Amino acid sequence: MDIRSAYSAALSSLNATQYASSITSTNIANANVEGYSAQRVNTATTYSDGSAVGVGVSSVSAYVNENLFKSYVSAVSQTTYAQTTADHLSQLLDQYGAVDSGSALADLITDLETALADLSVTPESQTVKNTVLNAADQLASTLNDLSSDVQQQRENVDGDIENAVTTVNQALTEIEDLNREISVKTALGENTSALEDARAQALLTVSENMNVSYFTTNTNELHVYTTGGLPLVDSRAHELSYESTNNVNAVTSFDDITLDGRDVTNQLSGGTIGALVDLRDETIPARQEELDALAGALADTLNAVLNTGTPFPPQNSITGQEVFDGSDAFSASGTFRIVLSDADGETQSVTDLDLSTYAMVSDLAAALDGIAGVSASIDANGHLTILSDDPDLGIALSEMDSEVGSDAQGVSDYFGLNDLFIGDDAGSIKVRDELLDDPSLLSCGKLSQDATLSVGDVALTSGDASVALALQEAMNTTIDFADAGAMGATTLTLADYSAELLSSFALEVSSVETQAETKGLISETLASDISNESGVNLDEEAARLTVLENQYSASAQVIQTLNDMFSSLISAVA
Repeated sequence: MDIRSAYSAALSSLNATQYASSITSTNIANANVEGYSAQRVNTATTYSDGSAVGVGVSSVSAYVNENLFKSYVSAVSQTTYAQTTADHLSQLLDQYGAVDSGSALADLITDLETALADLSVTPESQTVKNTVLNAADQLASTLNDLSSDVQQQRENVDGDIENAVTTVNQALTEIEDLNREISVKTALGENTSALEDARAQALLTVSENMNVSYFTTNTNELHVYTTGGLPLVDSRAHELSYESTNNVNAVTSFDDITLDGRDVTNQLSGGTIGALVDLRDETIPARQEELDALAGALADTLNAVLNTGTPFPPQNSITGQEVFDGSDAFSASGTFRIVLSDADGETQSVTDLDLSTYAMVSDLAAALDGIAGVSASIDANGHLTILSDDPDLGIALSEMDSEVGSDAQGVSDYFGLNDLFIGDDAGSIKVRDELLDDPSLLSCGKLSQDATLSVGDVALTSGDASVALALQEAMNTTIDFADAGAMGATTLTLADYSAELLSSFALEVSSVETQAETKGLISETLASDISNESGVNLDEEAARLTVLENQYSASAQVIQTLNDMFSSLISAVA
């Protein structure tokens, strides 16, 4: 090798070392950038006529453990699913109130029970009746609020689905654009490491929102698919489509999430979208089912008891709450008693109806209307109405041994003639307006069932506390609850069911929070492993700079030596 060849070799070393130093500096500068993979300069010997004449940069690459990265992509999807579920359920649980909070449903039920206990001692007290109705009204209002919170949470979740779909579409478009640029640069033999890092981050954004599968083509393009095998990115991006729904309620139907016009809602498992869909369609509606079960049991239990009684003094007119058509079949047995009474409870007329003789609702209405001094009909709203023709007399009812329909309800309960609550789910339950307007209509006692009751006899009294006692007992009586939401079939009191409902929900939230924490740790561990293998290690980069500095100095020394040799040669010739 002559001096000129040696000079060329040393210069190529300087250039390669300088380029390697710039890449190492770039690595150090991006040490804290998430997703950045440390780049490495690959050098190769250059040859001329079969002889080594120097060194050159052959490529710049970044090492990525693909198997480790695939595991991380999957873990990210699982983590965001768990975290999204935990976040939304925790928000909803906050609306329920803490288990030991005074706003908890069980405490409100206890308040009602306490008020009913007081009423059983002083059934004639209008103040105590008002306390009972206020307690019942607060309990119903709380159930209404919780039902509203549940549906509002579903609406929020539905809006989040639309936002997540938008985020996914932006990431898919980014992958498409990066694919195009990476493919061109790969064909030209140019460095694509930074672009591939950006594409990997876009893929992680997609996986944060949904489970995906993917592979890299021989042209270095990334193709992404749903778990059902539909393309999200191939030669182009295929965007998801979804519009959220406003004013969500328990019976709202939601649009499908579509991909190229196909419903893919069930293929978007995992990630934020998968969690949101499950929350909206299954997990949160389960909470509504539980509240509805409690509200229905509360209304049915107390209404059944209150309908065995009658107010003192009796009402001039009574309107049922249940809706019927006159032609509806009426299957009943036993006797139903109707008494016209004055304000002191003295009987003015008494009629016992044999229910087995009536085939339709209209037949019963006609029989009631046929009683002297009584008018009855099915009104325009489908409610049974019973009216005393004499404004100074009231209508007092006794279910006696009546049994109507498959549930064997008493007549009054069947038609809702003396209900405490109207509505049969958590969203609609409320105390009957007439009772809130006039607490004296709250029944505490029963109409006499004496077979010899006659005109002039006392049919009911203000001091009768039999119904008030029965209401109190009903609050402590176990009820058979069917499966509802996450609550299995059980037999509990109203208070115990409400406490179990809240406790069960709190345990579920605690469980999903623990899952989110566990899966988050797994993701963090995988991210750390990737960083250790592919990320920037400042100590290693600093050491590499020292090596490069020494290489550069050595190459420079060679050039300096060659310069000296040239100078000596020139001097010798001169």
